[in-house]
Amino acid sequence: IYDINGNLVYKDTKNDLKFDLELDSEDLSSGVYVVHVKSGGKQKSVKFAVEK
Repeated sequence: IYDINGNLVYKDTKNDLKFDLELDSEDLSSGVYVVHVKSGGKQKSVKFAVEK
């Protein structure tokens, strides 16, 4: 997970074919973030916002 400035704020690696990721937003400041998921040569990016 990267903040809007491109700084890495969280990283995790999973080798399972299927998994759920839960992240406590208490660890994040208010702002916009981008999560990048890579699997099998494909990549998906999703933006999300945290408001406190």
